[in-house]
Amino acid sequence: MKNSKKIAKLTPAQYWEWRTTVAELNNAKLNVELGQHKHQIAVMNAVLAKRELQDIILKKIEIKKEYDRYTQELEKKLGTKFANKIIDPVTYEILEEPQKEIKNGSN
Repeated sequence: MKNSKKIAKLTPAQYWEWRTTVAELNNAKLNVELGQHKHQIAVMNAVLAKRELQDIILKKIEIKKEYDRYTQELEKKLGTKFANKIIDPVTYEILEEPQKEIKNGSN
């Protein structure tokens, strides 16, 4: 005796609508994964930028310490303070910094 069970069948329009929906679902899943990866990359870039900034700040602190140490050494050797002074780039003389006149607007 033959199996009298009827096999379900889609119409061509139903099949292509189902297939398109499956493709859209797969595409949406891939887009979510892509978005997650982009987010991870952005987070890692932010961490990297923060570390680079910290390194730059630490380098600036080191340079400032070296500047202060060398300035103190020079001040001690030369017997003068560098505060409010300028160094002439031609003669290398340490000169008083010219005072800027403050105008009160009543000329």
